[in-house]
Amino acid sequence: MTVLLRQRTCFKFPSHKLCWVKNTFANMMYNASEFCCYQWNPLDPVSGDRLHIGKEYAVMILNRPIKVPQRLMIDLWNNAKLRITVDRGTERWLTFCEKLKSDCGSEVTLNPDIVSGDLDSLDPSILQHMRSLGCEIRETEDQDNTDFRKAVGVVIDKKIELDSLLVVGEHSGRLDHIVSNLNVHFTTDELLSNKNVQMYHLAGDSLTWLLKPGHHKIRIPQRLRDCNAWCSLLPVGTSCNVTSTGLKYNMENSRLELGGLVSSSNTYDSDKESVELLVDKKIIWSMGLGFKDDLFRSSNFRRKSCQTAKY
Repeated sequence: MTVLLRQRTCFKFPSHKLCWVKNTFANMMYNASEFCCYQWNPLDPVSGDRLHIGKEYAVMILNRPIKVPQRLMIDLWNNAKLRITVDRGTERWLTFCEKLKSDCGSEVTLNPDIVSGDLDSLDPSILQHMRSLGCEIRETEDQDNTDFRKAVGVVIDKKIELDSLLVVGEHSGRLDHIVSNLNVHFTTDELLSNKNVQMYHLAGDSLTWLLKPGHHKIRIPQRLRDCNAWCSLLPVGTSCNVTSTGLKYNMENSRLELGGLVSSSNTYDSDKESVELLVDKKIIWSMGLGFKDDLFRSSNFRRKSCQTAKY
């Protein structure tokens, strides 16, 4: 399977870099000359104003207000291979669609393919309406897992080939929800990796995903480097040793951990096209995208994204 955003290979350092890796990561890698390398292009390499998440992806809407720029959100929704709304996330999506119609007179092309969750917070009349539209209703009653976690399982159960799963949900409101959502990146990592599916979390103007142990090269568009866009590395659950290049505030075998150092509100070295990271544990990477609605107002984008249909 070809993945456009993420490429994983076995990376071999040239001899002049091998000693550097062994010195800084002697405690974490016994064979530092050969380990996984991940190359990331989170934004379109040509335009820099579109997400670059592969051709085959699913979109999942969580129960938070949708603050992603309208044109971008509709483009992502219309081109997804699978669309799923999670419990009251269904109402959030309908509210977004109503606002879209009010703001630009456009209506959304496609209904959700699946509505999932324990359905305790979804208005019964809306659930019935979605059922009448032909949406698949997947009631997931397991109270030991969140609706988000269970919805990831629903996507995997569909047994369709995907490059990625794009989760839409704001990092706002209740702190326990924020931490719980980050936790799902860890608890579903093995499940998704077994299917070669990468999960990303889109919240307003930010994109977040989980980095595995190894070497990561993240390509940063010039416009983000020019405007000093923010980025961060968040060690959740365990400490992580990090060495970096391409950041304004680089780390050299720095130990990141809650209760210690956390790399928040970092930005980029404007002269470096990529951020390179060596990490010995799983860690969260998050970055601002610099997306604004005025990036998506061209008539060509409008014609492709806002087609006519009714809920």
